[in-house]
Amino acid sequence: MKNKISTIVLSIITIAFVIICFFLGEKIFFACIGGMLLLSSIKLIVKRIRFHFASKEIVIGEVIKIEKIIGDEGGYSYQPIILYKYCDIEYYYKNQIASFTFKKKYNVGEKIELLVDVNNPKIAKRNQPLYLNLDFYLSIIFLCIGLFVIYMSIK
Repeated sequence: MKNKISTIVLSIITIAFVIICFFLGEKIFFACIGGMLLLSSIKLIVKRIRFHFASKEIVIGEVIKIEKIIGDEGGYSYQPIILYKYCDIEYYYKNQIASFTFKKKYNVGEKIELLVDVNNPKIAKRNQPLYLNLDFYLSIIFLCIGLFVIYMSIK
């Protein structure tokens, strides 16, 4: 429910930004784009902090499928689908990253270690530093880009 509310709020803010930009001009447009990047990155940082401080357990998942993802321009990449059980309920985890190398890197039936949020077992992350911190690193990059765009539009 919280995700739906935050999505609705961000959608309303985005629509408001577009309307403001349409009437007030180019500088405001870029300031709004910077603001959207800023809001998105803050949401990612909050999500990451919540997961970091949540109670977690290590579970072993199994790669059940290597999904082929076809891009807009015809290129493709692969994304492993991992099945894991927590409290006798099955959940699916999709890797945050899709890559053309994952078809060679993962095998169906391979065991993968995941960290699961015990309060919300639908939320899981690979138990490796890159996967645990990827969203945090990306949000910091988007935060910096957002601040830079806002600064350049005000300047």
